[in-house]
Amino acid sequence: MAKTGHQVFISFRGADVRKNFLSFLTDGLKRACVNYYVDTKETKGEVLDILLQRIQESRLVLIILSENYMQSNWCIKELRTTTKDITESRRKVIPIFYNVQVADVKDKWKVGEQAEGVEGEETVEEREKNVKEALMILTRHMGMRSDEYGTDCEFIEHIVKEVKKVLTSIEQEEKVKASVNTTVRSEGEKQEVSSLTGTNLQEKEKSLRQRKMLILGMAGIGKTTIAHKLFEEGKNKFHRRMFFDDIDKTSKEEGLTELRVRLLRKLLKKTDKTITEETTHESVETELLDSNVFLVLDNVSNKKQLEHLLGNRRWISQGSKVVIVTSDKSLVEDVVSDTYVVPGLNEKEGLECFCYHAFGDHKVHEGSFMKQSREFVDYARGNPLALKVLGPELRGRDTAHWESKLLQLAQSPSNVLNVSYDGLSQQQKEAFLDVTCFFRSENHRFVTALVDSEPDKGSSEIRDLADKFLIDITGGRVEMHNLLYTLGKKLASKQQKRLRNHHEIIRALKKKMGKSTINGIRGMFLDMSEVGTDTALSKEAFNGMDNLRYLKIYDSHFPQENEAGYKLHFSNGVKLPLQKIRYLHWLRFPGEELPQDFNPKNLIDLKLPYSKIKRLWDGVKDTSKLTWVDLSHSVNLSYLSGLLGSQNLRRLNLEGCKELKTLDARMENLTSLVLLNLRGCSSLVSLTEMNMESLKTLILSDCSNLEEFQIISEQLEALYLDGTSIKTLPPSMIKLQKLVLLNLKDCTKLATVPGCLGNMKALQEVILSGCKKMETFPDLQENMRRLRIFLLDGTSIKEVPKRLQNPGLSRWPHHGGVKGFPLLRHLSLRGNDKIQSLQPDIGDLYHLKYIDLKFCKNLAGSVVESFVGACFPGCEVHASLSHQAYGSVIVLPELSRHWSNNGTTGVVLCAVVSFTDYQDQNNHVLVKCTCEFKTSDGSLRQFSCMVGGNRPRTINSDHVFVGYTSWLQIKKQKEADDDDKKDYSCSDDDQASLRFEVIDSTRELVKNCQVIKCGFSFVNESDEAESFSWEVNRIHGEASEMEVINQQGETSTVSNNSTQGVLASRIIDNEEALRSQQRETRSIGNNNNDTNGALMLLHAYSDDSELTDGDESQRMKEINQQGDTISIGDVSMVSQDSEESDESEINEQDETNSCVSSDDQGNSYVQECGRVTENTSAQMIKPVGLLCLMISISAGAAFILGKRKR
Repeated sequence: MAKTGHQVFISFRGADVRKNFLSFLTDGLKRACVNYYVDTKETKGEVLDILLQRIQESRLVLIILSENYMQSNWCIKELRTTTKDITESRRKVIPIFYNVQVADVKDKWKVGEQAEGVEGEETVEEREKNVKEALMILTRHMGMRSDEYGTDCEFIEHIVKEVKKVLTSIEQEEKVKASVNTTVRSEGEKQEVSSLTGTNLQEKEKSLRQRKMLILGMAGIGKTTIAHKLFEEGKNKFHRRMFFDDIDKTSKEEGLTELRVRLLRKLLKKTDKTITEETTHESVETELLDSNVFLVLDNVSNKKQLEHLLGNRRWISQGSKVVIVTSDKSLVEDVVSDTYVVPGLNEKEGLECFCYHAFGDHKVHEGSFMKQSREFVDYARGNPLALKVLGPELRGRDTAHWESKLLQLAQSPSNVLNVSYDGLSQQQKEAFLDVTCFFRSENHRFVTALVDSEPDKGSSEIRDLADKFLIDITGGRVEMHNLLYTLGKKLASKQQKRLRNHHEIIRALKKKMGKSTINGIRGMFLDMSEVGTDTALSKEAFNGMDNLRYLKIYDSHFPQENEAGYKLHFSNGVKLPLQKIRYLHWLRFPGEELPQDFNPKNLIDLKLPYSKIKRLWDGVKDTSKLTWVDLSHSVNLSYLSGLLGSQNLRRLNLEGCKELKTLDARMENLTSLVLLNLRGCSSLVSLTEMNMESLKTLILSDCSNLEEFQIISEQLEALYLDGTSIKTLPPSMIKLQKLVLLNLKDCTKLATVPGCLGNMKALQEVILSGCKKMETFPDLQENMRRLRIFLLDGTSIKEVPKRLQNPGLSRWPHHGGVKGFPLLRHLSLRGNDKIQSLQPDIGDLYHLKYIDLKFCKNLAGSVVESFVGACFPGCEVHASLSHQAYGSVIVLPELSRHWSNNGTTGVVLCAVVSFTDYQDQNNHVLVKCTCEFKTSDGSLRQFSCMVGGNRPRTINSDHVFVGYTSWLQIKKQKEADDDDKKDYSCSDDDQASLRFEVIDSTRELVKNCQVIKCGFSFVNESDEAESFSWEVNRIHGEASEMEVINQQGETSTVSNNSTQGVLASRIIDNEEALRSQQRETRSIGNNNNDTNGALMLLHAYSDDSELTDGDESQRMKEINQQGDTISIGDVSMVSQDSEESDESEINEQDETNSCVSSDDQGNSYVQECGRVTENTSAQMIKPVGLLCLMISISAGAAFILGKRKR
């Protein structure tokens, strides 16, 4: 941009044009409000080089090539300067041929006559070559010739129009560049896109090939900005190029044919008269093929636009590049060769982008606005457009305005998103609003089955919405960006078709709405906890709701078994003439059966927990689409005849149905059933002989009167018989060769098991805990290589199987260290008084989640020291650390006097390191932390420690380094430097700081990397704890308090307040609150390298606590995927050397361990045997598991370190 304000520099030969043509031209430019520059504006006596500077300051150069232009040395200098800038893409030029031809200009220049113009050491030959090159560059640009116009006035008029047009184009490009610069993205991401388009390809083979690329992403994510950047970087390599802006808008305003006309005119550089609506790609194919093309098609919204723009695509020559920018990947799957999905900004990038628009620069502003800034960035969820819109509205305003704006966001979606919604079909719009109002964060398969309008015909609105980036399938769940969720809620509130407000629902049930409104209702979710008083309703309350698809009546506050919260009262029963109902959830349904007018032909999901039903209905009804059924805790249920024709039924939950005495033999006709939950069916005495060909998970836990087990499916993979009264297992168990988990916990009457169990090669987990009468167990065979958990605690077994014996154990692991147990997840050494130490390499057990060291009387040393460091991809300091700062230095807050004597046992340290082109694959990367104490007397004390490390490899992203150092180590360093051996204490006046640096294994500072964030927390002694056991569970990216269990079984809780400073946030008691938190975590976690998406739940359980079937299934699934379990001592948990399960088995296990269960609100969602799971990326499992294990152990280690200190 011109610093002096001159938009146009005019280069001319004064003798030819100054007194006539030039004066008319400058008058025309002046009238058009164009700031131009001619040499008459300079002060007399100025050095002529000032003219070259003015060229540098201008956006556009007009070169008036007249009869004697090439005979002027100075004109040639201006020409060469201008053409040099052209090749470097710094400015644009328009050649004006005034009363001359191109050939004439070349002929007028005689090298011999202009020898005095040779500059510096330039020879005459070099000057001739350079001038010819300048002329060649200039004449390649479309110029304007005076002989094409009748008069000078007409010629000047067209020049002024062209100048205005070019200046407008330049301004648009500058806006794009500014947008690119303010949308902060990593260089790695920019290089990835450039490589896909071929704009930075070095290989000749790749550069010559025809490439078609797709840039995808939701509205406002920055697709167009990236495309503009790529176009500007690569356009000069192509003879024909065009950036076609906003194709969707152009096609709507001017028609589809105009798209082709504009494209061909631009690429062929022809006038309106030459290219008409009748012109096709085929008619000009030969001309188009003579040179390569760089074409960017922005905002394509349908296939017809592509058909008119690209035709048969045979006109695109080799070496051409075509980039299509869209929010719908289904449009071009058969067209493109490369696809780039634009990710949202991560938190760091988002904060810098927001600060630019709100404060005017990229610097993150600490202070009074930081909290609100983070909230705005969190709301935008990485969407640059949202940040760009929000920032300017807040600039210069006070905090009160910022707070009020935050409250308004839920009602103000962007117009850009409205355009995305308007482009949907009617079925897609309905599906989008269904997801918004009812099914956000639900299981993908579950939502697809419920919402798709015609799944039998192969169409899928859920797939279409995902292709258009209006929803996101993350971790198997349907997620939605906050901005789109806001838009959906606003649109739905206008329609009154999807009701969640209890006042509106009661009005509808009492027929206080218009008939057409009631008829159009698509879904109602009624939370009974919001209904203030008992409500009397007519039995015809649901009449007229012909389009009702989703009905849910639940209670988010009262326990499900508490009938005091039920406030709906129907006179003489209730009618349900709902022909289109797909989803029926009714907590404590009042009738003994569903009404006769209920037609389940479209019903997919039925949930009636804690109801009074005795049977579903009388007779046979069409249940061909019924897939999930939950009748749990319906204590009067005794008949299942209504379900016997449900051939698509996959999961049946009958937990707590105490009147159910037997299973109908016709249940073997349920050919799709994979899970049957009969937990707590106390009247069930035996199973009926049958063969259910698909059943993989059978839960008979706590069927206290079940004395005999009958195999009802040979496909079983998980069998729960815990808490039953069985006395033996049948020899036919050998048929269960696919069985992975066998749970016989607390089968107190079970004395023996058949010897065939030792030959079941698929078994991974066998639980016999609490089988008091069991004295022996069959020897395990060689082929049982997959066995990973084997629990015999609480049995009467006096001798463990020979393959598990390990006599004289005094140090674990022995021999080869931990290498023989790479997948170990649970380690119990409880009560083993021979264990004296742990292997130093125990920290390499990345899958280890549970360690029990109770009653290990001779165990010496700090357990924490074995887990001192962790490093993993990420860009955030762990939220549990109480003190955090940007940059590499953190100033410690006010230190209490003698802080080392207030129970402090150590410090957890964390640093986020940004790597720039770090390529050293042969060296370790470490983070060193140096703590400096400057005392009141002026003396300086220092100590250093390591904060985690990384094995040698190329690092292409930000990484988080975490470490722990004990207070004993700090004190030891201090005493080594301090002869007086005084207590290492700090007064309130002392100044302290932590400085983090990146070093390699030689202790040299590493270049090309920077510590961008850091943090720490003190670890404090817990006087209550005597010994500890810890467990870390990955559940939904949520974190809770950790319970530490002492020898007496009492439980104390370590929280993350500022004084204790370790561990993560609160326990989520309410399932809806948990799900809300999950949505937030997953939205941030669309960035796989963000640690917010992989927070852990730190949890411990006491020896006597019982695991739910969900816990057991969770453990079974986790063991199936990874990890051994070994126990030596009171609990014998031992495993063989293990190997990874096949991926196909893992996928199958994911399916078979699923069941429908209810949350506190009667909410229906697909769980995996009581546990909602999240798909954590493979690269995060090891490091994050280690991180959380380290933090949890740090909390418990307070006692060990404190005891040693005392």
